[in-house]
Amino acid sequence: KTDDTTCPFQIGDRVATLGYTGTVRYVGPTEIAEGVWVGIEGDQEIPSGNDGTHKFKRYFKCDMGKGMFARPKMVAFYQVEKSTASFWTLSRAVVLIQRLVRNYRARKESRKD
Repeated sequence: KTDDTTCPFQIGDRVATLGYTGTVRYVGPTEIAEGVWVGIEGDQEIPSGNDGTHKFKRYFKCDMGKGMFARPKMVAFYQVEKSTASFWTLSRAVVLIQRLVRNYRARKESRKD
């Protein structure tokens, strides 16, 4: 468990917080409040997002609206699991095409007789 003075995150980690995903760009103290904060560059714009600054102090740099700060206890590691859905969809398509080709060839051969 993390508190406001410890943080398991490092710059570059993929994380999720408050329904958003992004990349850790800063870990450390801020002028927001005491303790450790995590600066995150969101994958998409965040309502009330920033550009990595707070009260004119820059902690990290990102596009305006994509930055946010969060306490470590509000952040979780985010790992995209490789979906096998596309693999299975492709595999099923290959099998279907193979069947169609076999059926086509079989009908073509039967017409020759």
